[in-house]
Amino acid sequence: MAEYRAIRKALAPLGAAYGAVMSLRNFCYDRSLVPVYRSALPVICAGNAVAGGSGKSPFVDYLAARLLAQGMPPVILSRGYRGRLRGPHLVQSSDCAADVGDEALMHGEAAESSGVNVPVVIARDRCAGARFIEEHNLGRVILLDDGFQHRRLARDLNVLLLDCSSPEAATKWSDAKMLPAGYLREHLQEALRRAHCLVLVRRSAAPQPSYPAWVEHASFPANLPVFHLSLVPGALIDLFSGEPLPLDSLRGVQACAACAIAAPAAFFALLSELGIIIKQSFSYPDHYLFTPRDFARWRAGPDSPLVVTLKDAVKLKRFVTAKGTAFALQLLPSFDQDEEKLLWELIEKNISQKNKG
Repeated sequence: MAEYRAIRKALAPLGAAYGAVMSLRNFCYDRSLVPVYRSALPVICAGNAVAGGSGKSPFVDYLAARLLAQGMPPVILSRGYRGRLRGPHLVQSSDCAADVGDEALMHGEAAESSGVNVPVVIARDRCAGARFIEEHNLGRVILLDDGFQHRRLARDLNVLLLDCSSPEAATKWSDAKMLPAGYLREHLQEALRRAHCLVLVRRSAAPQPSYPAWVEHASFPANLPVFHLSLVPGALIDLFSGEPLPLDSLRGVQACAACAIAAPAAFFALLSELGIIIKQSFSYPDHYLFTPRDFARWRAGPDSPLVVTLKDAVKLKRFVTAKGTAFALQLLPSFDQDEEKLLWELIEKNISQKNKG
């Protein structure tokens, strides 16, 4: 721990320099000194202020399904992080994570498994991606996934998500330390000023868990709408058959757990909450592309099944050769009913204003 603190202290000057650059960049965009592209379509951005996960992907999938059900067909626009293709490219079921990125592929599979048609477009240049969506008439609303700091594409609604699953997760955004000394991509107060609403995210095996007092009393702008999102386990998806199984299917079972996400400890803790006995756990850098050797190392089988995240499942299912040997934990978003109503009133208001304009 002392060594970790020493490293962060040594990196503090770089963090200060990075923060100054980001503040200057925000200043230029805030005062229209840098040109932006304004899409003819409403743009809703879901992003965070820190490097790493904050529940953006399940939240974006939730928005997509709800918009489609309300007659406003959306298109998810992603950078395609760690994918080889620069885009713009319309993600197909035949694509692989190495080409389009694991998150884009996961969005496509989430829509397919729900029986809905939500196109996913990847583009390193998100402005080019928005124009691609317009030219090909792919939808009526653009959902910009993880684009909070990408300011060249104007948006009509900025949703900022902050992870409150644990004190450690909250420290990443509350300790004010910038990359590389900390985790902040930009100063939190600057991000909060641009946000139209804030979503506090918590992963838990119990629906609608209470939030700790230190979260409820965090200092946020008084006029900023704040919503509470719970990501709760929905099912265990068999990677071979695609069949959803009840959550208690692995209760008391010794299993291996593996993930390549920003917060592996939260995933492992969630599995333990579900009564799964973790015999071995393996964590890798975020977005890591798994190999057959990795899979063989875990010795997945009926007597010791493997449990992974949905984001990792899209990179692993090609290695699975039998039913009942590997599963992905599905997380479903859950809002308080009154808060959810207010959230959708805000979304519909901003979409309506854009369409009128």
